[in-house]
Amino acid sequence: MRLLGTAILLLLLVSLNCVLGTRLVIGEDAIPPMGRFLSPQEGFWRNAEAIGSHAPEGILLNGLAQEVQISWDGSGIPHVFAQNDTDLYRAQGWVVAYLRLWQMDFIARAAEGRISELIGSKAVEFDRSQRRKGLGIGAEATLDLMQDDPLIAPLLKAYADGVNQYIASLGYRDLPLEYKLMAYRPELWSPLRSIHIQQYMVDNLSGWDRDVEDSHALRILGPELFKLLFPERPPGSEPTVPTMAPWPWKADTLPVPSGYDPSAAYPVEQFRPDPTNGSNNWAISGSRTDSGDPILANDTHLGLNFPTIWIPIQLSTSGNRVFGFAMPGACGVINGHNEHAAWGITNAPRDTKDWYHITWKDARKKEYLHDGKWIPVTYRVETIKVLSERPIIDSIPLTLHGPLVRSLHDGNTSERSDLALRWSGHDGNRVQRALYLMNHVKSHADHVEALRYFDAPAQNWVFASTSGTISMRVQGRFPNKWRGQGRTVLDGSNPAHLWQGYIPFEHTATQVDPERGFVSSANQHSVDEGYPYWFYNGHLEYYRNRRINAELLRLKTATVKDVMHLQHDGYDLKAEEALAALLPLLDTAAMDQDERGTYDDLREWDRIAHHDREEPALFQNWLNRVMTAVWTPLQAHAV
Repeated sequence: MRLLGTAILLLLLVSLNCVLGTRLVIGEDAIPPMGRFLSPQEGFWRNAEAIGSHAPEGILLNGLAQEVQISWDGSGIPHVFAQNDTDLYRAQGWVVAYLRLWQMDFIARAAEGRISELIGSKAVEFDRSQRRKGLGIGAEATLDLMQDDPLIAPLLKAYADGVNQYIASLGYRDLPLEYKLMAYRPELWSPLRSIHIQQYMVDNLSGWDRDVEDSHALRILGPELFKLLFPERPPGSEPTVPTMAPWPWKADTLPVPSGYDPSAAYPVEQFRPDPTNGSNNWAISGSRTDSGDPILANDTHLGLNFPTIWIPIQLSTSGNRVFGFAMPGACGVINGHNEHAAWGITNAPRDTKDWYHITWKDARKKEYLHDGKWIPVTYRVETIKVLSERPIIDSIPLTLHGPLVRSLHDGNTSERSDLALRWSGHDGNRVQRALYLMNHVKSHADHVEALRYFDAPAQNWVFASTSGTISMRVQGRFPNKWRGQGRTVLDGSNPAHLWQGYIPFEHTATQVDPERGFVSSANQHSVDEGYPYWFYNGHLEYYRNRRINAELLRLKTATVKDVMHLQHDGYDLKAEEALAALLPLLDTAAMDQDERGTYDDLREWDRIAHHDREEPALFQNWLNRVMTAVWTPLQAHAV
């Protein structure tokens, strides 16, 4: 009997050890090994102290050619000092991994379409979308370019080595909390994973298009009403780069081919970035500042993340010192300054995604029509691993226009769902070279040369130098389109609907030292109608840019304090203009006491979005209801 009791106790102990030491998967949920997770020596208690709250000591970094020093200031900002670029970026990779390992790992996985490996089938559609959109196609093309670049290839390799040296130093007790919660370890880093993060940002900043929606709207509303409600350029638009004089080059513009008028609905669903993303930047000439020196300001707004995607850092070698904001996975500083110049970015919305309707030869969907010929599709096979389930094999058909977002195997029988995506993100880009050169600029000419390699995503680059030059350049790789091309779904059988190349770098919209004494951007229209190339985007900012310009025109001798005040400006120009139109439409005589109180609050509101006032919320709620009332009757006709 005593032996039986001992055996039962031993069995219970073994079972408990298995339970506490092994991750359990229940349905789609995973429970970490509770023994290790709860351990005071190794578990989540070790993560109670915030990373970066104290400087790491005794860093052992192998592979350095010369001495590297890393210091941390009182705000936890790292300062890296090296004698050469390869050592500098190896150390940067280590520092970024120390600060943001799980963040950079998770963003790379999101771009790779590998979230299902961590959280199960609930992420399969997201992973499939990422792969079908072609983020991997673009990443592989970019890697080919980077590996052939003798300047950048060793730097990306050194950065990855720094990340991997940090990963190799981690025992379970040292892992970031997220790895312990999700019960997995970080995998080794590579230049390709850095490029996938870059692809994620290209998609995030160029991934908002309205081709399908505009096809619906045009069909429902007709050409005249569609043009009225969805103008290419709203009245009163103030472009990032206004045309001050005829452009000093001859544009290679394209004629409009015989028209294609879509008359069908196209049911395409995709994961899209937050449409409220946006940024502001400007530079004021020394002629309009109190000090006589230029002032540059930049606030880059991306989706809310905790922590933010930006990493403040100083990177210094014997020949260059740069301070600014880095991004996980990228060598160098994205926006910042060195001893000679400062630069910053805002998103420049341009239509770099076009959808093409595919006409199939027969129900097998193996060949599609293009230029009077039947073209066979090829396939890109993707394997999506799913936590605790069998992998999903997705064969993605590839066409001249790009991958089919709706594949032959996803249950769609309607030809109208077969749309291929052409996106500039499918092409390899040289952004990492552009950033390296930008970190080393000494003049405006250097700035322009660096941007020669900045292919995607399109950005409004503001610049100011210690010599006094200010400029704004709308930089990216933009397809040269005939007027209207890609605003609605295109006909994949018509060769005239193919992209015909990109706008030359020399024809980029740019402004240097304008007479008004400042340059600015806030995601609005890039150019006015004087710019000879056609461009369009379905989501362009219309209010912040006009408010910024009005305030900059008012400042005659601007100070740094003035600029900081403008960055914190909360005046809501949309509310001003919308309420001016909406309030007079109300019948105040029919209002009860509460309604009259709300009316009076909105009428007397100063239009500043104070965080502790209810008027901004009242206005936004009313506007949302108005928009719903206007557009809901049309939704029944959208499919």
